[in-house]
Amino acid sequence: MGKYKYNLVFMIIGGVFSLVAVVMLIVSVSVNVSWNSFKKTAVSVTAEITDIQVRRERRHSSSGSKSRNTTTTYHDVYVEYDYNGQHYSEKLDYYYSGMAEGDEISILIDPNDPKRSMTDPGVASAVCLIFVFVFGGIGAAFLIVELRKGAYINRLIRDDKYVYAEYTGEEPSNLTVNKVRYNQSVFTYDSGFGITTTFRSHPHHPLESPYSPGDTVKVYVDMKKDASKHYVSSSSADSSEKIGF
Repeated sequence: MGKYKYNLVFMIIGGVFSLVAVVMLIVSVSVNVSWNSFKKTAVSVTAEITDIQVRRERRHSSSGSKSRNTTTTYHDVYVEYDYNGQHYSEKLDYYYSGMAEGDEISILIDPNDPKRSMTDPGVASAVCLIFVFVFGGIGAAFLIVELRKGAYINRLIRDDKYVYAEYTGEEPSNLTVNKVRYNQSVFTYDSGFGITTTFRSHPHHPLESPYSPGDTVKVYVDMKKDASKHYVSSSSADSSEKIGF
């Protein structure tokens, strides 16, 4: 039979989260490289805060039947400073709580371009790295779990390790379509030491079960390693995959 087909949804989710983590890592590294290069030649000057303008942006979002408005507040800080006999008026790219008009602060500027200033991105980089680990961990978890499961199942298929599970009957599922309660076909196999392992098919119409008493399906399982982990191929039962992991 063919190899196990990896769960596309899990692979996409894992790939997207991992890609976001990589992009954020690249951005964090790029910002820090730029900062380290800047501060090698930067000079410190004293600047006076001349104005702080508060901007509030409203955003409307909806989810299903619910909608809400959120407001985000931004602060634009304007400063004036002198360098080499020239007077400059610029807007900072950051704001700290407690800043007020008339305050004097130290800023770093590029001597070759006095209008350009930067601040240490340490806090922003730390937050970015936290998200890198979070998103990277989630993405890696999805990918590793699915890849390990696929490798395990493919080994069972390659080594032709299987037993036959017996059809034991039908039972109601949790799915209802057009007021009709769908059924699930139930199968069992002896997993050793007097323990019986049970698995169920995907829901189907109660009049469309393809099985009858005495029918069996092939179940791929490593009885010596872990008899509870099993795989039923689409060619074995009701054209759907049932994973016992």
